[in-house]
Amino acid sequence: MPDYKCCLLDASEMVVAVEPIQCEDEVRAMVLAAHLIVRKYPGFDAIEVWDQSHRIGRITNPKRRAAKASQF
Repeated sequence: MPDYKCCLLDASEMVVAVEPIQCEDEVRAMVLAAHLIVRKYPGFDAIEVWDQSHRIGRITNPKRRAAKASQF
């Protein structure tokens, strides 16, 4: 099973934590990342999934995005 990295980003777009994961493919890695950002790491602004030096994708935390939008 391939290894991926989930990089957790703060509001400044800085990587502040890395969560290694194993998934069957890129799609499943992105699905797991979506669950991680909402359930395990709700305080982070976004999560990126990486396969070595290739970024698979990025998910913005929907709860943090909604909180920022309500400030305006």
